[in-house]
Amino acid sequence: VHDIGCGRLEPEMKIMVVKAFSKYTRVFITSEQELPTELQPYQIPCGPEKIHDALYYADLLYGDSATMALEAACLGTPAIYVDDRGRGYTDEQEKKYGLVFNFSNSRDDQLRSVQKGIEILKMSEASRRVWRDKAERMIGEKIDLTEFLVEKVLEF
Repeated sequence: VHDIGCGRLEPEMKIMVVKAFSKYTRVFITSEQELPTELQPYQIPCGPEKIHDALYYADLLYGDSATMALEAACLGTPAIYVDDRGRGYTDEQEKKYGLVFNFSNSRDDQLRSVQKGIEILKMSEASRRVWRDKAERMIGEKIDLTEFLVEKVLEF
């Protein structure tokens, strides 16, 4: 319910994305909604407890979940986030770290997002280290929230 009013990729666009990306990598889909029949064979064959493993080994995350885009970025997997309502943290991931690429739900922007995805997928295997280095830099610049909270609690 927190996504009420957010745009979604139309089924035709989802099919186009899968066809385009399938030329460069194996495609898996997670979805909270029922998938069109044509996309059901791509549904990821693992439970939600394994999604971060899948994200870590993925070549790219493409979708309309800001949370998943951020999680992919933290794992060193580039992400394309498509949604009309941007999130400040995905903006930071794009501008400061180059890990998330933000696009609106306009048809033109969605087409640009597919081109960006293909550009990423065409990068060499050596680029995997580049993405991991970006993620390590980003994580290194953030505080350890658990450590911070423990310190604050112990101050009392």
